[in-house]
Amino acid sequence: MKTFEQRFLNMLMKRGKYIKAERLYMDIIILLKESGIQNVYKYVRKAIYNMTPIMGVQVKKIKGAELIKPIFLNPQKAEKYAMQWLLKVVERKKLSGFANKVVEELKNAYNNKGAIMKEKWELYKQVRYATTFCRKTRRKPRTRRMRLRMLFRRKKWLKFGKF
Repeated sequence: MKTFEQRFLNMLMKRGKYIKAERLYMDIIILLKESGIQNVYKYVRKAIYNMTPIMGVQVKKIKGAELIKPIFLNPQKAEKYAMQWLLKVVERKKLSGFANKVVEELKNAYNNKGAIMKEKWELYKQVRYATTFCRKTRRKPRTRRMRLRMLFRRKKWLKFGKF
């Protein structure tokens, strides 16, 4: 299992340029320290943690129709989503310097603000939409007694008590 710093570096790295990614990571840490943050590593972790979604959607094809199904994300995949969103948002920003953009977004994410939080809430909207179309199947009662109990409940003959 890789450490958080290694995963963050791999996210920053493009075309195998590890030294450039390392330099960029150190620039980000220096900029955060200059802005007055005491424990920078905890700050970055908390910011990424705030960005990570808990639930996601999965597209399934059933009889030619595509259905969206809500799923719980495992922590690695959720962190991957957060880091991808961070890169996507940073590339769209118009500030000078990549490290400055990343620092700005990390500060916004730490305070639960910014474009990344919008991405997260868009995903949650999709999850909410997907849950409205999920069918809840009811299991068929197995014993005769249970079938009769269900029948009585449906017809509202028996309101209270045991059967």
